[in-house]
Amino acid sequence: MFPHPTISLTKKIICAGDCIQPSATATNNPTSWKWDFTPGNPASSNVQNPPQVCYANAGTYQLILVTDNGIGRDTVVSKVTIVAPPSLVIKKTHDSLVVDQGYSYQWYYKGGILNGATNFWYIPVAGGVYTVNITDEHGCSSTSDEYNFLSTSVAEPVRSGEINIYPNPASGEIQVLLGCDCTGCSVKVFDITGKVVISKRIVQENFTLDISQLPPGIYCLQVNSMAQTISARVVKE
Repeated sequence: MFPHPTISLTKKIICAGDCIQPSATATNNPTSWKWDFTPGNPASSNVQNPPQVCYANAGTYQLILVTDNGIGRDTVVSKVTIVAPPSLVIKKTHDSLVVDQGYSYQWYYKGGILNGATNFWYIPVAGGVYTVNITDEHGCSSTSDEYNFLSTSVAEPVRSGEINIYPNPASGEIQVLLGCDCTGCSVKVFDITGKVVISKRIVQENFTLDISQLPPGIYCLQVNSMAQTISARVVKE
């Protein structure tokens, strides 16, 4: 009777650079076990339960096992999928550093962990080098390239439908520049619970707002006009 082998794998999806542990069973007492793990490392084995096999590059690869018991031989094939680690680039949007959504995140400042900074965005409160560690649904992770954030107290050109705030972070007055028509505009500042902490009417596109009485923290500044609503984050030091 021919042998009938079965392959077992510890995982069928792993990250590039990781390893799996293959093993096998078979009926009818095979005396020969020949594995082909190409392009894994090692690429082959001649024992029933070989050592770990590691894969460097993303892709889906076959694991082939041929068993022989002197009467006949049988072949079984299994597959493993190797996932490349996520690769994201930090970008600056208004006052925030952002990356693509859909992952788990941990932000770092000058190599140190930023406790609680686990969103796809982070509002920097100081100039310096920021990175973010990203983990996907398979547990594959990577760290972004460094982003050197330059803190500024100088206004940048404002584009249509946007708000520029400076300085940000701030401890006293902030200058707000709007890229929209301010006819019938109102401005509100919300704290992280959604409570309105500042509310006023405005009649011009550039105005000053005093936030000195607010506790330190992150706030949302929202401008409502007859045509649209635009918002930006403000950090009170």
